[in-house]
Amino acid sequence: MPYFPVDDSFHSHPKQMAASLAAIGLWTVAGSWSNEHLTDGFVPDHVLPSLSRGQVELAKELVGAGLWKRSRGGYQFHQWHADADGSPRNQTRDEAIARRSKMASGGALGNHRRWHVDKGRIDPKCGFCQAKQDRPPTRPANRPPDQVPESGSDSGANPPSPSPSPSPEGTGTKDWDGTTSQSSSRRNARANGPDDDQTIDNAIIELLQEHTGQTVPPEWAARVRQQILTGRTVRASRVAYVTRAITERPADFLPPDTGQQPPPRGRQTPAWCGYCDMRTRLMELPGGTMARCQQCHPLARSPYNHAAADGEA
Repeated sequence: MPYFPVDDSFHSHPKQMAASLAAIGLWTVAGSWSNEHLTDGFVPDHVLPSLSRGQVELAKELVGAGLWKRSRGGYQFHQWHADADGSPRNQTRDEAIARRSKMASGGALGNHRRWHVDKGRIDPKCGFCQAKQDRPPTRPANRPPDQVPESGSDSGANPPSPSPSPSPEGTGTKDWDGTTSQSSSRRNARANGPDDDQTIDNAIIELLQEHTGQTVPPEWAARVRQQILTGRTVRASRVAYVTRAITERPADFLPPDTGQQPPPRGRQTPAWCGYCDMRTRLMELPGGTMARCQQCHPLARSPYNHAAADGEA
C-alpha cells in the first residue's frame, strides 16, 4: 500500500513554519488520502470538508505558505512526485497500480499454495487449481505405477491415481504461467465440459469482487466470458486464461453505469474513491443536488488533466 512520506526536516522548513498547526494537519491527512486514492497529489474541492473537519479555509492557508497550488476543481500538492533536486517522493498512479496488481496476484498464488496445494485440495473456482488439473501427466509411459501403501501404514501418503499417457498428437505449448503443456483430446473435453461456462462465470464474479470490490451479476459475467474468449483458440485451461486476463486489468471488465456493454479494453474505469455512491458514482453536494464524482465517475473530467492554476487564493 502506498504511504505518504514526510521528511524528518519538515518541522523546521520555512513553508511549514508559515502555516498553522491545523493547516499542517490538513496537509498531512490530505497527503495520505491522495496516496490511497492515487490522485497524484490532487485534492478535489468536494473532499475538503471531510478532510479538514469543515475548516475548508485552511486550504487557502496552505496555498499562501506555498505547500499547495490552486487548480481547477481542487488543489495540487507542490512537488508531489519529486523534490527540486529530482529526489523521488511519492509513487505515480501507474506505479502504484502496477504494485497493487502484483501484490494481489502474489497473494492469490500464496493462498492457492497454502490452502489448496499444501492441503491436497482442488478448488473448482481457483484458476491455479484448474491450470494444474489441465496439465498433461509427466510420468513416462514405460514407468511402473507407484506402490500403494498397505492399510495402516504410518507414511501418511495418499494412493496415487493412475495417470494417462499424453496424447501422441499433442503439440507442445507454453501455459500462461511459463510451464510446458501439451494439447490432448482428454484435456479439451474436460476444459469444455457441460458446466465449464458456469465455472468460468463464477470465477469472473469472484475475481472482480477480489480485485475491484464490486460484485457483478451472472449476466455480466457471461458477457465478460464471451468478450475474452470469443474468437480465441485457448490450448490450455480456459479458466486459467480468463483468470490471467482479469487479474492483469480487472477494471477493464467492470460494467459501466448503463450496464449495456463491457468497457473498451483500451480504457480503464477509475477505481471507486470511497466517498461517492459506489454504483452510480454520484455524490450529494450542499443543497441536496447530485453531481458526478470528479474523482472516479467514468464521464467526469480527469483530475490529472486539469488546466493551469486558477490563481493563488
